[in-house]
Amino acid sequence: MEVDYVKRENVADLSQEEKGIYLNEGIALFPEVFKGDYSKFTPWLVYSCFVWCGNVRDIFSAGGNVFDEELQIYISAIMNRALQNVESIKQRIINMSDEEQMRFWGMSTNDVEKRIDVWLNLVEGNLRVSAELVKNNKGLMVYESYDDERISKSIKSNFMSRLNCKMKRSNSHR
Repeated sequence: MEVDYVKRENVADLSQEEKGIYLNEGIALFPEVFKGDYSKFTPWLVYSCFVWCGNVRDIFSAGGNVFDEELQIYISAIMNRALQNVESIKQRIINMSDEEQMRFWGMSTNDVEKRIDVWLNLVEGNLRVSAELVKNNKGLMVYESYDDERISKSIKSNFMSRLNCKMKRSNSHR
């Protein structure tokens, strides 16, 4: 009896380009990764993509917080990755089928602009700012008189404004 085995990969053995594809897919399909929830992404990666990863969190958050020159604040690694890969993420969102939208987001729209707005709203609703990120930003002059909650709100607002602008700036879907 012959057994047909599906090739399975370990994420550590993938090329940087392949890792980037899974990162962008994860950000586009699973906005809950912005709050550190990988409970839907992990089984999708294993059972749909046949890729094993022993530490899924690192795909999104390795590297900790980084200083964003344009925003002039510290942002989390996942925020940085989303901004750096916005065109690929946007293309993935544009190319989502109705079935994928229903499966991953619980709704569906054929209007591309609305689809992008839905994703942005999902990201905003899932976006979390860690105590470490607040602490890193506390040392910046812009936040010297802010309390922790105000710093957190400002980081979210600045990030979402920039992400929104970048997602809507390009007309690559037309």
